[in-house]
Amino acid sequence: MMLRSALVMLSWVFLSFSLMATLSFAADDNVVRLQGISIQGKSEEPNVVYITPWRPPPGTGRLYQPIYSYRDHWFQPLDRQSLGRELRYGERYLPKQVNVERLQQLNANNEAKVTKQK
Repeated sequence: MMLRSALVMLSWVFLSFSLMATLSFAADDNVVRLQGISIQGKSEEPNVVYITPWRPPPGTGRLYQPIYSYRDHWFQPLDRQSLGRELRYGERYLPKQVNVERLQQLNANNEAKVTKQK
């Protein structure tokens, strides 16, 4: 009787150890693998969080407009005021005849000085 109770007790101990061993192997299967991510055990708080926006923020459309040639503005329609303004700027910065004659005199004087020094 004592032997029988010892065998039953020993079988329960063996059964409990074998059950714990299978549970420890089953704990290794508690790994979830996703594409690029692996979570082991009960990791509820990840160390790194990647946030990917699903749409662009508002107001950034002007930042990504393509760059066109500087000549494209020549083919845009003009209104009367902007055409007049451009004509006034052009007339203002044209070389004046008085200034052209004065520059020619100065160049002639400088060339004469250079030839005398040689």
